[in-house]
Amino acid sequence: MTPDPSLRLDSQRWNSHQRCVQLKRWGPVRCLALLAAVASACGTARPQSRLFEAVSRSNVSIEELRVRVRALAGRFSGLLEALADDLANRSRDPRVQLEMTRFKINGIPAMQAALFEPDPVAALLDAWVLLAQIEGAVDKTGILPDGGLRAIASAQIRGMESELESLWGALAGPSRVPETRRRLREWVGTHPLTTTLTARQSTVPLLAHLTASSGVTPLGAVATVVDQMQDLQAWATLQSAFLPKQARWQAEYLVRSAPLDPSLASAATAVAGYLSSERQATLGELSDERVHVQSFLTRERRALQSWLGAQGPVVLDDTRQMGLVWVDRAFDRATTLADRIFRRLLLLLALLVAGGLVALQLILSARRRHLMAERERRP
Repeated sequence: MTPDPSLRLDSQRWNSHQRCVQLKRWGPVRCLALLAAVASACGTARPQSRLFEAVSRSNVSIEELRVRVRALAGRFSGLLEALADDLANRSRDPRVQLEMTRFKINGIPAMQAALFEPDPVAALLDAWVLLAQIEGAVDKTGILPDGGLRAIASAQIRGMESELESLWGALAGPSRVPETRRRLREWVGTHPLTTTLTARQSTVPLLAHLTASSGVTPLGAVATVVDQMQDLQAWATLQSAFLPKQARWQAEYLVRSAPLDPSLASAATAVAGYLSSERQATLGELSDERVHVQSFLTRERRALQSWLGAQGPVVLDDTRQMGLVWVDRAFDRATTLADRIFRRLLLLLALLVAGGLVALQLILSARRRHLMAERERRP
């Protein structure tokens, strides 16, 4: 018996409806679980670099290589900065110090850009080439006229190259390090640094056909975006440490280049002449003001002296009159005081005389009574 097509269509619609209801009942927890499953699938769907597949001869994964290469950016930047500062401090030549400042401004960003290329294998090779180009520029361009300084720079640069060679040996095998070094040296010999580090020829165009992404699955694209976000975070962390230094180096370069630049030197001479003329004009104005102030003070002093000279006799006469008045008043008071003292002395003397007379009278009376008493006691 053949089923009715309309019934079969209704059954399919019913099944679709039931599946939609089940999806709505999943909730946010199951959605998160689904996203986690997709994210875990991204880890297994990472696109492999054709360059990595061509050179890898070890168990080093591309994720591990990316982490190790990106970690060298901060280390090599610090080593280049320390090298430039050491060479500038050892040299007393202003031109060498200026070149070392310019090297920090251009060389450190170039090294960071090389080590943060999207493909970690290409980043390793380009950083290796950059170090070889810097070493060749130090030996041939005369940036460092002192042989001792060139030896210090070459030793430091070769130390950084040895770290890259060690990493390359862990990736491609130790036996391939000499051959790779020879080929890189040959390429650097035909592409040396001629002007500045920003105009150097890198290995990016040379390896573009091996590092370009093609045929990447959607999950692989998501994994690539995750890697790029991690690289961007590491890049931002590195720039937060070196961007303030870049601003300071730019200011130092401007200050150091001013005495060596003819255009700036002529401008500085013109500014110095202008400042000298302004200084002379200012000093002349100050001298004129000083003369005017001195003449004004001299006139005021003379006027004060003449006024004091005219007021001198009047002041002396007033002083003499006041002295006489004070003396007369003093004598008047002294006379009054002397009269009071004299009267009190006369009163005291009178009291003494009266007292003496009274005492004498008492003594005579007592003697008289004593004589009368003796007469009466006689038979």
